[in-house]
Amino acid sequence: MQTKVICGSGILDLFAELYRSGVILKSGRFDSNQQNSRFRKNSDNNQPEFVIAWANETTIDKNIVITQKDIRQIQLAKGALYCGCKLMMRRMGVDKVEKVKTAGVFDTHVNRKKALIMGLFPDCGIEKIISIGNAAGDGARAALLNR
Repeated sequence: MQTKVICGSGILDLFAELYRSGVILKSGRFDSNQQNSRFRKNSDNNQPEFVIAWANETTIDKNIVITQKDIRQIQLAKGALYCGCKLMMRRMGVDKVEKVKTAGVFDTHVNRKKALIMGLFPDCGIEKIISIGNAAGDGARAALLNR
């Protein structure tokens, strides 16, 4: 059986849009007062969820949903990344970054504006987020060629 998932940059885009549209509050909780037919409580576990696609709109014939637990998992990952950036800044004695460089597959697909909406990076202008491509490959090449 093949598992199908939403990629990391897709999840960030989704959460940024859910936040911008008011489905998710700043705290990360669903807005229980929203008037949206896609927001519901799961009948099996009574937990809130948001339907991204109904079963008849998918190739797997199942609803695709985002749960409150999914949101909390993304908040944990985002918090760890942000905290790591802040700790490095503190260790280097830097209050504000000049640039944020992103790399790898994530880098090629992440929407910089939505990443800033989600607070993924320390505060900076969108023009200061720079894609550097395959940094791991470049680093390995540099190490191999270093005599």
